[in-house]
Amino acid sequence: PESPRWLAGASSNASHAEITKAVAKLRGFHEHSQEVIDEVQSMRKKPGNDSHPGAMDIKPGALDLVRDHTLRRSLVLCVVALVVQQFSGITNAFNYSSIVLRQNGLDETVIMTVAVLMMAGNLLVSIAVVFLMTLTGRRVLILSSASGMAISLGGLTVALMSPGY
Repeated sequence: PESPRWLAGASSNASHAEITKAVAKLRGFHEHSQEVIDEVQSMRKKPGNDSHPGAMDIKPGALDLVRDHTLRRSLVLCVVALVVQQFSGITNAFNYSSIVLRQNGLDETVIMTVAVLMMAGNLLVSIAVVFLMTLTGRRVLILSSASGMAISLGGLTVALMSPGY
């Protein structure tokens, strides 16, 4: 299914009812609720939408993002995700891997090699995710990632609960 914003901007065949129905389903509101009506009207006025004459002349700024109440929920979600991400293990692995490896007596060349391989692996996975997202969609990618993490954490828990094996 196409996103409501795409329907409003890129698709000239989409009716107002189709866009409203898509927004209502996405947001979990009734089709005739004020939130849905406001968001559909906001989409039709956004820069880059072909339905708005002269839209390419409008240059939105950061304050426009904060002022637009239809984007506020998405903005808060992104900010929270970025803050939480700073406490995740991968950030710590990148920042402190050389210290941990040095404390365990590894040579500087080995430490440098491990750091470069970690960064290269991160880059390759990031590139692969871009292609996977377009092929499979976000939902499949998120669910498979979450499942993989759950299985890995389960395996790690079993391994740490049985020392000596």
